[in-house]
Amino acid sequence: CSWFGEGPRCFGSGGSSRTVAAMIVSVGDLATDLVVRLDSSEIDPVSDTPAVVSLHRGGAAANVGAVSAHLGRAARFVGALGADDLSVAAASALRSLGVEVCGPPARRGWSIVVLVGPDGGRRFLTDTGDVDPWPAADPAWLDGATRLHLSGYAVCNERSSAACLELAALAAEREIPRSLDVGSASVVRGWGVERFAEDVRSIAPDVVKANEDEDELLPPGLAAAIVVTRGSEPTVLRTADGRYETVEVPPRAVVDTTGAGDAFVAGFLAARDTGAADVDAVVAGHAAAARVVTGPGADWWETGAHVEQ
Repeated sequence: CSWFGEGPRCFGSGGSSRTVAAMIVSVGDLATDLVVRLDSSEIDPVSDTPAVVSLHRGGAAANVGAVSAHLGRAARFVGALGADDLSVAAASALRSLGVEVCGPPARRGWSIVVLVGPDGGRRFLTDTGDVDPWPAADPAWLDGATRLHLSGYAVCNERSSAACLELAALAAEREIPRSLDVGSASVVRGWGVERFAEDVRSIAPDVVKANEDEDELLPPGLAAAIVVTRGSEPTVLRTADGRYETVEVPPRAVVDTTGAGDAFVAGFLAARDTGAADVDAVVAGHAAAARVVTGPGADWWETGAHVEQ
């Protein structure tokens, strides 16, 4: 079997296969991304700046669900579901991949302008929509789950934080492992670093994923494993007992890194949850991320991956 081919999936190397990981429940944001690919790193302040503009399904938690489904894993997304046309279309696109979609209704969902420079780096202009505070967590959201994954965007948001913590507590009662993607250093700073650390301790994740900026905000000992992605630089795997390993990122032509971290999370957790060692799970995460960076948008896997680059 092969990681990306049709039919059964397997993880690791050496010909040993493992059962596909059971359901992941990914909680957080579903968004519409307007991706603006710039020819220059600078935007002309008074005149035209050449760009290629395209519309995509996005959102960190939704991306984790989508890539998990691509890897053959059952996936459920939980998040606010906007009634506007863009949000309805984004939810429909997610369902078309086989991802269950549920969560509280909203008048208007998330939308994000993603400015992509010539090197594939991104800047975000984020509209978090017109969303009421989430109701109490529905225990049915966890039915059949073997992994609860939380987006830091949802944890660090007054509208959804309480429901996230409630859902994590329900998962703990059912002995469902929890993981967290920090998501955004600026969002964590706005929420409060100490407040966020307390939230993470309450969630008690076995894995926290961060980038370098986010990792600098984290106190030690928040999870059994901290995975720090650093773009094309080696990924750092740090454990609570002080062990430290790095895993090289295979070279890959990069068009747009939007969604790469989310794809990494999906690949890493799918491998880890079927018994792969953490280092092998990082390799699996790199392989998943490589499938979304060769074209525009976090949904490149489903919209353009048939065109290999």
